[in-house]
Amino acid sequence: MTIAYLKKRMDGRFKTQERRTNRRFAAVDKRFDLVDERFDLIDTRFDRLSTKMDARFDSMSEKLSAILRVLDNKYEHHGHIFDEHERRIEDLERPTGT
Repeated sequence: MTIAYLKKRMDGRFKTQERRTNRRFAAVDKRFDLVDERFDLIDTRFDRLSTKMDARFDSMSEKLSAILRVLDNKYEHHGHIFDEHERRIEDLERPTGT
């Protein structure tokens, strides 16, 4: 076996191995591209869901604020009624000048 023959044979093996390696890396790259696409789709979906949830929380916050305003007004109104009845009772209980 001559050096030239050995060199030619080894170069052929290296080229074959390099082609196999390149094909394998290309296949792995395709898989990673598919995974990246799925992550992009999931990110888009989460962004849409986040936007919807923000809108719903804002709506819920507005509704709760409105309910609290109504309850506060009712509490204040009932407080005035209670205070008025207290004054009337005190006026009735006040000793007369006899």
